[in-house]
Amino acid sequence: MKKTNDNEQEEMTLKGWLYFGLFLALCCLVIAIAYALTQIVFGGWLLDLFGVK
Repeated sequence: MKKTNDNEQEEMTLKGWLYFGLFLALCCLVIAIAYALTQIVFGGWLLDLFGVK
C-alpha cells in the first residue's frame, strides 16, 4: 500500500511543477504582450518616465 501512496505523491508533485511551469510561462507571455502594447500605445514615453531604457 505504501508504494502506491508514494507513486501518487510523486505524480502530484510532477503535476504541480508542470502547472507551475505553465503558470510562469503564461505570466512571462502576458508581461511580454503588455510591454509590447505599452511600447506601441505610449511610444515608450511611459518607460522613459520610469527610467527604463
